[in-house]
Amino acid sequence: MTEKKAEYVAKMEAQLSAWSAKLAAMKAKLDEAELQGRLEFHKQVEASQRQHELARRHLDELKQASEDAWETLKAGVDAAWKEFTKSIGESRK
Repeated sequence: MTEKKAEYVAKMEAQLSAWSAKLAAMKAKLDEAELQGRLEFHKQVEASQRQHELARRHLDELKQASEDAWETLKAGVDAAWKEFTKSIGESRK
């Protein structure tokens, strides 16, 4: 693995860990949510969880990619991160 790829993978692994913690916090908040807003918040948490899983799959694909192909896959990983970040932001509203 090239140094550039290794650095990118390490950065994304750290980001995924941070987001895992945020998801856990969101799930804990779900228990505290009032009944009326609870269903909507639950849907948002589930959507964020799906985005998190998609980001993880993209990162796993990137790790397995050849040195020639990883730059192409990086765009997919970046897009998945962006969507996950957006879903986390919407869940905080």
